[in-house]
Amino acid sequence: MNNPILAQVAAPALAAGVLAGCNLLAMPGSGGPNAAPTRTPDAFQVDVCADLAASNVPATAAAATSSAPALDTRHKRNRITLPASGSARAGYVKLNSDKAGDWQILLTRDVPLKVGDAGGTWVPPAASRSAFPDCPDIAAQYTVNLKLGTYYLYLGPTSETEVSIVTENGEEE
Repeated sequence: MNNPILAQVAAPALAAGVLAGCNLLAMPGSGGPNAAPTRTPDAFQVDVCADLAASNVPATAAAATSSAPALDTRHKRNRITLPASGSARAGYVKLNSDKAGDWQILLTRDVPLKVGDAGGTWVPPAASRSAFPDCPDIAAQYTVNLKLGTYYLYLGPTSETEVSIVTENGEEE
């Protein structure tokens, strides 16, 4: 450098950047070597979060399937109050499957879930998931293969007093 004053200012600044591990060539968002990778949000999680925020259908779970309230299965938040059942809380809600295939059942609390058909046969989930970086309101997701017909979701036993449910069956409105 021909300018001694500039050399005295530039040399320590450059050294500080190198010692701090700073890449002076990469600005945030520039895609340089130290830029953070861009992650595309999960569209399904974003859709479920929108459903949770845009609607609120309250119901109280029932002690028996014969009086279980029906879930609204059209992109709605079903806010379910869980009644006392012994020393815990539990109850049934009804899901009317109008489409055969995989249904996603998403819960806002990590509450035990069992799905049974109208004849009393339990239908095991094909998959479950508990990590949702794009919708932290979701605590659990279950994939259940259902035929056309009536099913009952048994929620509990748990200490939770309330859980919200969103169901998705692959149909977008």
